[in-house]
Amino acid sequence: SPDGTVGAVEVDIRGMRNDAGFTLVEAVVMIAVVTFMSALVLVSFTGLNESGTLNRAARETALALRGAQNMALAVRAIPTEARPITPPSVGVVLTAGQITTQTFADMGSPPDGKYLPIDQPGGADLNIQKNYLPRGIKIYELRSMRSPDPYPAAHVLFAAPEAKITLTDQNGTDIGSELRVILAPSDGTPTRTIVVKTNGQISIK
Repeated sequence: SPDGTVGAVEVDIRGMRNDAGFTLVEAVVMIAVVTFMSALVLVSFTGLNESGTLNRAARETALALRGAQNMALAVRAIPTEARPITPPSVGVVLTAGQITTQTFADMGSPPDGKYLPIDQPGGADLNIQKNYLPRGIKIYELRSMRSPDPYPAAHVLFAAPEAKITLTDQNGTDIGSELRVILAPSDGTPTRTIVVKTNGQISIK
């Protein structure tokens, strides 16, 4: 009869609502799972982003070194207020804790193996280019096989016209055949290392 049919439909609808709904406990559990998964994704994304920034910093630092090497090979003149000057050596100075590197023309006679800009007492070196690391990355450590302790600063020098490499410390003292430039974020992990060798190799590890 019409009354019986309507009653049956009402019962079915109520049953469907009960089957499709969630209890309070189920809703809380689902929210917790979604929150946990979102946190995992965020942590993974942050780690990937930091790793990508670090890789870019290593590539750009290696390119800055290669750029100085190419300048020495090309025996390129540096423009000055008086006249263009061809430097006997082109170098890059790296300082621990800094977010920049400085490409310079070592104008000492003979080249003294360290960066002493012309605007300082006794200085003769010319600034060519300041190279900025990506945000959040710095030069963490500078190391060589010759010393167990890291250096506060180091120089990579390319003598023109062969671009022969000399590696020196903050005082212009030779530090051997290999320099490791370690880049890292502020907390020191993870790291990337640029290895510079006097045989001309510049690589990233």
